[in-house]
Amino acid sequence: MLTRREVEELSRYRSEKYPIISLYLNIDTGSPDQDRSLIRLKNLFNKVEDAKNHLSTEVAESLSRDQERIRAFVREQALQGARGVAVFASSGAGLWQTFTFPNRVGRQLEIGDAPYVKPLIRMLERYKPICTVLIGKGKSRIFLLYANEIEEQTDVFSPVPGRHDQGGWAQARLQRHHDERVIQHLKATADHLFKMYQDGVFRRLLIGGTEELVTQFQEYLHPYLRDRVVATFPMEMMANVKKIQQQSIQALEASERAAQESLLERLESEFGAQKLGVAGLTATIRALERGQIMTLLVNDGFAEPGYRCKSCGHIILQQEDQCTYCSGDLEYFDDVVAYIIDQVYDQGADVVFVAGDANAQRLADLGNIGALLRYQFQA
Repeated sequence: MLTRREVEELSRYRSEKYPIISLYLNIDTGSPDQDRSLIRLKNLFNKVEDAKNHLSTEVAESLSRDQERIRAFVREQALQGARGVAVFASSGAGLWQTFTFPNRVGRQLEIGDAPYVKPLIRMLERYKPICTVLIGKGKSRIFLLYANEIEEQTDVFSPVPGRHDQGGWAQARLQRHHDERVIQHLKATADHLFKMYQDGVFRRLLIGGTEELVTQFQEYLHPYLRDRVVATFPMEMMANVKKIQQQSIQALEASERAAQESLLERLESEFGAQKLGVAGLTATIRALERGQIMTLLVNDGFAEPGYRCKSCGHIILQQEDQCTYCSGDLEYFDDVVAYIIDQVYDQGADVVFVAGDANAQRLADLGNIGALLRYQFQA
């Protein structure tokens, strides 16, 4: 399961001497589909072959070893049923890190001095682990939802006595005992979930059950976890896993659409001088270089070429002879947006990939990229 810590560590990796191959590849499982995956890989490797023609023998041999290891890995994953893989390899630099996914990840290969993690960040944003808990009076069912696949984790049981139709004081006493045991169960479930959250098992929480129990349960959640509740929904305790999966996905998608709409509304209202928002690539770059970005919003698939100073890191969109700040040498980027995303992530800020026709068009009207800021933007 992909974690934020893994992506952060990978994004900081650098290799000056030996190039790093970053590969994203869809896998077709089984024969003869497996051969199609290898054919696509061979076509992507043309980029590596071209690069080797301009490198020393030692560095070129490092890339060749990487190619052989990647081929073997793709063959293995095709047989094991993965639908997509991401590989980061540089044998000369001692780097080999792989991720497998139940969904398709596209087809892309990049070579550079750092891992190309933009697609990985996008997958982390989309497929971050979600916990779904079904709340009952004496039983709770806990599930993890990842990349739209669901897996039941554990159940939390608590002995709760039933109600009795006795009158008077006896009935009142039994009712109090019943209610106390229900509360103990809700607290036990909340404690169990908070431990999972602290261990990094999930980042967001969905709660299903009766409206009364769901409302009561949230009172016992740790404040950190309460802030991670993204949606609630009605669901019977004995529902089958497929139904729980479908309801969880629907609730999550509705919540994400609403969250993106809210962020776009904030960006539209904060956009401008002396406010807490910037829009457009140039203004976003300036905010990045000042460390102002709190949340980056970028349209899924948006890319632009650009240049970065090798000395001070200043980013420009038009070619210049040298850096206008420090006169350092410039390096070209096919996709400067990918570099911006890497830097934003490295600064500990959030990245939101905007999808859906209506939301994407709203951001396109602002230049396809923008950011909410930690402090006011100075023009």
